[in-house]
Amino acid sequence: MTARADYVGPITKSAEAMFARAERKTIARKLTAPPPSALREIITSFGLSPTIIRRWEEAGLVAFERQGGRVVVNDTTREHLATVIELRAAGFSVKEIAWISDTLPPTIKQMRDALAARQAQTVSKPSTQLGSAFRETIKAFGLSLTVVKHWENAGVVAFARQGGRVVVDDAMRESLAMVIELRRAGFSVKEITWISDTLPPTVSQMRQALQARLAQSEAARARSIAGAIVAGCSRG
Repeated sequence: MTARADYVGPITKSAEAMFARAERKTIARKLTAPPPSALREIITSFGLSPTIIRRWEEAGLVAFERQGGRVVVNDTTREHLATVIELRAAGFSVKEIAWISDTLPPTIKQMRDALAARQAQTVSKPSTQLGSAFRETIKAFGLSLTVVKHWENAGVVAFARQGGRVVVDDAMRESLAMVIELRRAGFSVKEITWISDTLPPTVSQMRQALQARLAQSEAARARSIAGAIVAGCSRG
């Protein structure tokens, strides 16, 4: 069925009838179309895509309240998304935003504090005091000064300094790498500080905690498989 604007043939009665049917169908579609999603409208207004929002939600950056399967959109939702966008624009990776807080998603205040700290670093240029070797090291690990400073303040890591500059050596690199492994395994910053009675925990202590967590996960997986097998045999 061709609409009037797309028709190039002679205007006959049949053509007029076809135009009328096309117009009626267009009106009917508009009347029966479902209302637009409030979430879709807001992410479109922010210039985002559903794929990005899903990735942020899966990573724990955002958490949406749902009613009847639909996302509840309010002023807090908008402010939370806007703050995440600000952090991404300031150079934070999705992983770094997730690491701002020990619990997910990070609150708006926690994200704003992290953003303010990043902006303060940019203004004061503390990198000249930290040294290029340190900056290159944390960059190689995919970290930011904000995250590393948070870890140092929490007592997860401690850096030796000479003349105000961080001493970069194999021990320092190994300690950072170990903390990253623990975070990937699901340890919160607070949990890492609990590994030892004294801070920071040693690399050996962190490695033992990681191995214990992995062993627990493997044991739980084995029990789950065994339970499934027993249940299958019982049904059989």
